[in-house]
Amino acid sequence: MKKKVLIISYYFPPIGGAGTLRILKFLKYLPLYGWESHILTVKKHYSFLHDNSLEREIPDSKNIHRSYALLIGDLIRKIFKYKPGRRNNNKIQNEHFKDLYSIAGDIILFLKNLFYTVLFFPDEYIGWLPFGVLKGRDIVKNKEIDVIVSSGPPNTVHIIGLLLQKITGKKWIVDFRDLWNQYYLNYNPYNVGIKNEFDTFMERAAVTHADGIIVVSDIIKAQMLARFPGVPSDKVTVITNGYDSADFNDIVPYDFKKKFVVTHFGTFFKWRNPLNFLKALRGLIDKHNDFSEDVLFVCMGIMHEHVVKYIDSLKLRPYVQIIDFKPYYEGLKYLKGSDVFLLITGELAYNRNMLTTKLFDYIGGKKPILAITGDGALKEFIEEYSLGKTVSNDNINEIERIIYDYYLDIKNEEEIYNPKDCSGFERKVTAEKLSGVLNKVIQ
Repeated sequence: MKKKVLIISYYFPPIGGAGTLRILKFLKYLPLYGWESHILTVKKHYSFLHDNSLEREIPDSKNIHRSYALLIGDLIRKIFKYKPGRRNNNKIQNEHFKDLYSIAGDIILFLKNLFYTVLFFPDEYIGWLPFGVLKGRDIVKNKEIDVIVSSGPPNTVHIIGLLLQKITGKKWIVDFRDLWNQYYLNYNPYNVGIKNEFDTFMERAAVTHADGIIVVSDIIKAQMLARFPGVPSDKVTVITNGYDSADFNDIVPYDFKKKFVVTHFGTFFKWRNPLNFLKALRGLIDKHNDFSEDVLFVCMGIMHEHVVKYIDSLKLRPYVQIIDFKPYYEGLKYLKGSDVFLLITGELAYNRNMLTTKLFDYIGGKKPILAITGDGALKEFIEEYSLGKTVSNDNINEIERIIYDYYLDIKNEEEIYNPKDCSGFERKVTAEKLSGVLNKVIQ
């Protein structure tokens, strides 16, 4: 008889994105290692990233369990008519109305931040908690679950997992795709002390009571052990994100008409600032006529307003193709048709230590990476496996040099990508590592 695991995850089809892919691939490959997976998620999701194509990855729909959730954040966004990415760029001609527009925006932002600070403990998904616990209790009982895994963010899933552990007596593993406090200002924009203390209390409860802890990089493991020195090192296992080479087998590359294509795959968040990369691109276009005729920068995913402003201010529109969010497998066509992949870690403190799903998608795409980042897990990983070039964000001249060197090498049909063996990051392998953690906690 197969052992059974219940994985609690808010991110699951029809939601797309990195968190969803991690769970789907566990679901796909865990049966190879003697585990039957059950998923607890919500009936009505709120997300900007909808990708129905990922539902084809679900091997057995009867093992997918959905519960109600009261998503107050969704209601607040509807009230304020908030949408991600590019905003309406219509110019406000009358200066008086322009001032009123700015004041109204400040008021709306204040109210939004106030709601988020007061209502969301630990995050906006707390309205799933009672429904998730009740549904999870029934699944554990009726499906004879052996182990519970909560995969977050959001952190609400970990509270659900903790309560189910106490109610059912089953072993519980917490999967930190990000550290608990990585995006604390999202739900505590005014940095209220008592809310920070609550978050720390809940985080400590999770790492203390969990029977096993999973993180996505060695540096994050070190940070967690330093933050909670009482946690044994062997309780924390590193299982990175990964890539599934099977996803790329039948992908026909998009035809960019012999352009030299640099592609960024995924959302440009506000903290992921591409300005210096764009300045380097502008500099190369101004210096080299051949480059200006051949280059194309492809931005694929949700594009926040600040990136559009940078592109326009540098007069780069003729050299940029903005592609709205695409279903995952359609997006892989653009990856396979590209020459270089762009990865920018951004300005948040923890970002350099994140080995994002984007990184592993790039590995699956088998093209060199230009990573604009500082010291940290990402830089070490790319250099260790010879996946491309790394450069600090403030070194615009070096960014220019790397891009132009790639361009010339490709133009001269030189070999530009010769990575070391990355098969240890196949999704099948990461699922095997998870099965090892599951087996360990039930023994």
